[in-house]
Amino acid sequence: MTEERDIEEDLKFSPKDGIYQGVKGGLSAIPFIGGPVTNIIANVLPSPLEKRKTKWFTSFDQRLQRLEKADERFKPEALMENEIFISMFIHATNIAMRTHQEEKLEALRNAVIHSAINPTVDENIQLMFLNLIDRYTPVHFQLLHFFDVSTRKIKNRPHNVQDAISDIIDGDVVEVGEALEKTFPELQGKEAFYDQIIRNLMTDGLFKTVSLSETILTSLTMENFTLSDFGIQFINFIMNPASSNEFETPL
Repeated sequence: MTEERDIEEDLKFSPKDGIYQGVKGGLSAIPFIGGPVTNIIANVLPSPLEKRKTKWFTSFDQRLQRLEKADERFKPEALMENEIFISMFIHATNIAMRTHQEEKLEALRNAVIHSAINPTVDENIQLMFLNLIDRYTPVHFQLLHFFDVSTRKIKNRPHNVQDAISDIIDGDVVEVGEALEKTFPELQGKEAFYDQIIRNLMTDGLFKTVSLSETILTSLTMENFTLSDFGIQFINFIMNPASSNEFETPL
């Protein structure tokens, strides 16, 4: 039996990243701030970039170790020969270093995993998906999942979303703003904010046909908001394949 890798040992902190050294050097140049403070930063406080890098590689390695036991496609030798997977991983790693938001990190991990299990998806589309993850906020993901549920009429979703859109699933007409604020209380009174997010999703082609000329999109009914094939493909790509039959959201 293959012994599990301990990637954390290989990624222990060493204060060598450029940003960290730049801060350290800058402090040394300030009058009255030098030795003691610089030593504290160098010897006590770990580099934020190093911490992010360690967290990203560790979490990804743990995921791969679990998948490796069940799927030959995740054996190290197979992944090393998978050029799309390698490109996706490198690109995702660059994005991961720029965020602390777990929703985005999980979406990135899931996208890279899907690049190994869905080789038929065009690699240019896969890179487009990573760029969308990079630009989106966690609220983009929440709203996208919300519209995915309403589009598919799926019952096996988290209860807070399912309960909030039960009227939609039953076929009643509901204004999108009302449905969103019922589902996400933190969005109440922030119509301009989530209206802009919906416009982002539209501009990126994740909805079928909704007119961008509408003054307030959220006054339209839910039946006007249906995810496009591209939108459904994207949300599937950022979900964790928990089993062969279902997906879990990254939220």
